[in-house]
Amino acid sequence: LSYMTSINTHAYKNTALEQLAQVGDRLGKEVWVSEYGLPGHNMQAAIRLAEVIRNDLTVLRASVWCYWLATEPNDWGLFKTVWYGQPGIVSIGKQYYAFKQFSKHLRPGMQLLATDDSDSVVAADACNTAIVLINNRHSSISRTYQLTGFCCNRTHLSMHRTSFNGDHKLLIDYQPLSEPQFSCKVPPHSISTYIVVTEECEGGLDRGVSKQD
Repeated sequence: LSYMTSINTHAYKNTALEQLAQVGDRLGKEVWVSEYGLPGHNMQAAIRLAEVIRNDLTVLRASVWCYWLATEPNDWGLFKTVWYGQPGIVSIGKQYYAFKQFSKHLRPGMQLLATDDSDSVVAADACNTAIVLINNRHSSISRTYQLTGFCCNRTHLSMHRTSFNGDHKLLIDYQPLSEPQFSCKVPPHSISTYIVVTEECEGGLDRGVSKQD
């Protein structure tokens, strides 16, 4: 075991996550998800992918998360190509944009923060906090997020969303926050990433995010 640097798993079953996380904690090893993929370039596949990533980050507490195929001629890849050995991208799947909702904004060096919202993943570094909110319902949901430890004098909010109506679409662009909270209403079957940027960030990671329905 001393030669092991991590515990690698695949996310297809997506079960026994807490038990595996506890094994990693007990052995002092990081847990990596080294493979997951699913077919379908539609919003249903995108939501499923986002839910698997959310569970692996919040329950399994994975340090690394890898998608299986970047590209292939069928619809398992993030990109659909013609045939192996031939150039050209036919289409970009919804899985790509679901993955981007996480990978573009949850960056190396960020730490996962605890949240009481089971639909969300929250990660932060010294100056940035990313909240990924997944709505897999047939109706809209509303959230009010309470932010603790933020300096509201120089804090701004941006938001990107993937849904039936857009792919990682910028809907809020660096909007100033006047108080330590923000409210949102997200459409059904959507993935929304809210980015809170604090310019005065000497305080480090002594922050928290909680929801208020």
